[in-house]
Amino acid sequence: MYLTLISVFLFSVVMSAIIGFVIQLVINSLITSKATSPLVGAGVSVLTISFLNTLLLFGIWYVYALGIVLTLGLYYVLLQSSMNRNKE
Repeated sequence: MYLTLISVFLFSVVMSAIIGFVIQLVINSLITSKATSPLVGAGVSVLTISFLNTLLLFGIWYVYALGIVLTLGLYYVLLQSSMNRNKE
């Protein structure tokens, strides 16, 4: 049972980071300001993981905090890898 909960939690973290990254790419193509699109993507990632944690009934505060930290970390990795790819 714990393996299932952990895998669903990690899946929601990955999906939240990917959703935030896709929103950041869309905002980046629509708005010329380079400072706001990463912030919007990070905000969408945090909102998505909070919503998914609420749906999964993880009502413990440190699960929310862990989800937010993991999501923002993965979002940062995606953002940095796309910036490195654009520089080449």
